[in-house]
Amino acid sequence: MQVTELLKLTQWFKTNVAQAEVHTLYANLYNAMYSNLSDRYSQPSPLENYKNELFKAIKDVNFQSLSLEQIKYLDTLKVVDLLGQKGINEIENILFKNQLDLNTATQKIKSIADIMQEAVTTINDLSTILQKSFELENNDDDKINNDEILIRVYFKDNAAINNLTNFKEYGSIWYEVGRGISMAQDKTPEDFKIIGAEKGSVILGV
Repeated sequence: MQVTELLKLTQWFKTNVAQAEVHTLYANLYNAMYSNLSDRYSQPSPLENYKNELFKAIKDVNFQSLSLEQIKYLDTLKVVDLLGQKGINEIENILFKNQLDLNTATQKIKSIADIMQEAVTTINDLSTILQKSFELENNDDDKINNDEILIRVYFKDNAAINNLTNFKEYGSIWYEVGRGISMAQDKTPEDFKIIGAEKGSVILGV
């Protein structure tokens, strides 16, 4: 993954997760559950409000603007399944569907809250390190308009482009692919823009 992709990922994470205080909302849900668990003789704290606030923060989080490499990095932080609809499903399974006892459910929520807090710390540290040496530039050439589609072509194993012969071969194939797509959309091959290329991928704008 290039430095620019890492910088954009830290920016995306701050906007969609850190600034939305997702980690805090997970922690709030855990604290309410722990309070109910440790003080069984008092009136239990209602979990519905904590759950709803958390769901409101994560329900619209999606990864469509991220590359596969950026998503893979988030996956190493174990947060992909804790955001968006997947995150909602995970919490509902723990609280309701799996019929877990309160102690087990509380410990699972604590584990999730810890993972999210660690991810926020990691991304903040990464952002601080990168911003000391690099700056994210606003490049209009990379911008994808609402009526355009971003296609990322990844080459794996024997499909890798290792020399000019490979480049010519796969370039010819992708010309035909792009030509077919553009014809179906009443476009021309010239309407395809090569936004960028790096080891393992070519980025196209349609």
